[in-house]
Amino acid sequence: MTDKPTGNEAALAATESATDGTADLEALLAEGEQLGRRKPEKQRDQASSLLAKFKPVIDFAEAEMTSRAVAETNTALKTAIDFVKSEEAIKDVPDKVIRGLLGAYADEDESVRTAFVGRKMNPGAWTSKLAEVRTKIVEELKPLSEKRVASDVLAARASISGETATKVEPSKVSPQKLYVMPKQEWDAFIQDQLAASGR
Repeated sequence: MTDKPTGNEAALAATESATDGTADLEALLAEGEQLGRRKPEKQRDQASSLLAKFKPVIDFAEAEMTSRAVAETNTALKTAIDFVKSEEAIKDVPDKVIRGLLGAYADEDESVRTAFVGRKMNPGAWTSKLAEVRTKIVEELKPLSEKRVASDVLAARASISGETATKVEPSKVSPQKLYVMPKQEWDAFIQDQLAASGR
């Protein structure tokens, strides 16, 4: 009965019997290194050529995504402006003014920005925050939306043009009487006329 060598012994015997085993191993390692070095360069070249081919598609996709995002944001802002202007007191205020005030509140209060950005995920929070902002905007614009603004504007225009906002009745005193009027009566008459004209 002959003893068969075990796996370890056979490997050891094969290594010992190979006269040039280390030289073959070194040659294989060197060849592997060369292949390894060439492969990444080749892959980089292939990747860059693929990117060059797909660059127009990538550019188009980026431009399309940007334009859609801008359009969606403008639509959301228009909806917000309409919501704010649904309040009767400020319904005649120009959209640009409301948009500017919304932007100012977003700059001042981070919770407004957060609610706007998350409006798709949590529309209730955005609507609630927008209602708060609308209340503040109404309070700020209330003095401007009152009826007296029109009369104030007319009075300002009249004063610029040299007219008076209210008509002053001409004096009912005759010129002859004014001529012979004593100085004390004259001063009182002038004061009354100035008070009536609003100066």
